[in-house]
Amino acid sequence: REKMSILPQGSIPLPNIRGTAPGVKLTEGNTSIYILPGVPSEMKIIFQNVVKPILKEKRGKFVEKGLFFMGIGESQIAPYVTKIENKFSQLWIKTHPRIGLSLEVELSITAFNLENGEELAETALDEMREVILSLNGRIRERN
Repeated sequence: REKMSILPQGSIPLPNIRGTAPGVKLTEGNTSIYILPGVPSEMKIIFQNVVKPILKEKRGKFVEKGLFFMGIGESQIAPYVTKIENKFSQLWIKTHPRIGLSLEVELSITAFNLENGEELAETALDEMREVILSLNGRIRERN
């Protein structure tokens, strides 16, 4: 039991209403590490009651738009992705090939903590749709 009472220097104990071992929050600069007890029910209650609300508060606004395209390769679209990334430097644009019954590429556009993130992401996605169609690609919208 004595080991449970010793916390790392500078850490903050996280209350454990299900058991005796507290969780621990360590912070260095802008990074926080959460250490939770190994008993599943205790870990879950500390996460739900303490950690999750903190993470939700810090998450900020997040917008992601995307589509799948077929008929053209990822390398063919890469120069256009770079061009649109440069135009919309606040957005993060990525492609990811997926192999199933046929090869398709997923295109994702993400905005973090931008007031007009939804609008910017949709505008960039519209431009990518035009590029894909101009290269004779086919588009399948993402649900």
